[in-house]
Amino acid sequence: MHSNGYSKHLSATDLAQTRNNLVQLEARLGAAVRTIEARKANLLAGRQSLLPVPSPVGEGNSSELQAAARPLEKRISAGVGLDNQLHHAQVRLAAVRKLLETRPGELVFPDGVGLSHDPAKAKGMVLDDVQ
Repeated sequence: MHSNGYSKHLSATDLAQTRNNLVQLEARLGAAVRTIEARKANLLAGRQSLLPVPSPVGEGNSSELQAAARPLEKRISAGVGLDNQLHHAQVRLAAVRKLLETRPGELVFPDGVGLSHDPAKAKGMVLDDVQ
């Protein structure tokens, strides 16, 4: 996976709550991808019907997951926006999955962007601006 735009400093943790949040996010993003793909399929087939919300797959019966999935049930829309939504959701889903697959303490995107400095400024010593 290309790490375009992701911070090279992001590392995985073994915190249970963080992992649980990532699993829930993975389920919501997966539901979004399936919903958008179904919308595209219906659009290509020429149907303009309401789509059922896919059941989130994940740990437990989280009411938050069910509540987050409800807004996904909308009328099919045409246009490039649907492709953009699908790409956006797929990229985020891949990033979350990569984070979940990374062992604790390891960098998730070691070739990512260093977001800790301003690329417009020349690299120098930490004390360069001190007089």
